[in-house]
Amino acid sequence: MGNVCAPTPHWRCCCMTELAASSLPTPPPSSVPDTDEQGVMARHAGQPDHHVPLGDFEAVLQQGFLRLRFPDAAMEASFQDDTEAARVRLMRTGALLGLLLSGGLLCTDWIMVPDRFEAALLTRVLLFAPILCLCAVFLHRMPAAGREWTSLLNSVLSAGIHVYLCVSSTDELAGPYLVTLSMIVLFNGGVTRMRFWRALQIDLIILALFAGAALMIHNPNVPVMVGQALIMVSTTLFTLYNSYGLEHEERANWLMLQHEHQLLERLEHGNKRLDQITRFDPLTEISNRRHFDEFLTQVWMRGARDGTSVAVLMMDIDHFKFYNDHYGHPAGDA
Repeated sequence: MGNVCAPTPHWRCCCMTELAASSLPTPPPSSVPDTDEQGVMARHAGQPDHHVPLGDFEAVLQQGFLRLRFPDAAMEASFQDDTEAARVRLMRTGALLGLLLSGGLLCTDWIMVPDRFEAALLTRVLLFAPILCLCAVFLHRMPAAGREWTSLLNSVLSAGIHVYLCVSSTDELAGPYLVTLSMIVLFNGGVTRMRFWRALQIDLIILALFAGAALMIHNPNVPVMVGQALIMVSTTLFTLYNSYGLEHEERANWLMLQHEHQLLERLEHGNKRLDQITRFDPLTEISNRRHFDEFLTQVWMRGARDGTSVAVLMMDIDHFKFYNDHYGHPAGDA
């Protein structure tokens, strides 16, 4: 026995095998890791666990997703979960700006359709504004599909109010005032960054409302209405093109980020397993010299800090080869 003593009279005696076994990690399992360890999904606290196997993200990136929807339901659900917080913030910001825009349109209502200003005041302030506020308050409680439907509701309601004011007005500027519908299209594409398919639905409805209103307007100026139609169609096409590109880029960035997270977690898991393997003998699963040296260093530092003594007991078996030859290697390993 070799003793290394610190200044105090207290002793801490340890067998070398006990020192190694009581220290840090347990021996690595000899069984093959399951598929969950090989395909760990990047998770975020408080969100559901939508497991996606490793490699699926890269495969989707290579195959593409022209329909702006991932082929795997779990992947799509994970994307919606990860983007929920940012989407809610953006839609709430859009609701606030929508209130300001609606209030600003009251000024143009008074200029363009003064005979319908009272109706504009009632519909924009007492109807549209409360609905917009309610939707903004309850956005975080809605599922992803429900949130996008509120955007459709608010946009169609705003467009319907505007069309009603223009069609019911007898002012000569009511027809040209229809071009303001393009502001709703621009708002959805540039401010709230609405999902492409929902934006397509809204824009088609707005174009239909514009076409119907153009036919119902009192004494329409045909050249002006043709010019407005060109503006409406062009604005719709440009914003839809931009919406498609933005959503496609957002989804592609998310796929690359998730694939990177998977690779990093798999690398970390592999490093931990390698570290465990280097600390234990693969045959006997007993701690090796490296593990013992690291643990002894920790015990020594703790003894120096606490003022306690450290003792090391080393046991050796003479003629170990003869022991193995007589009793067999399994007995010797045990």
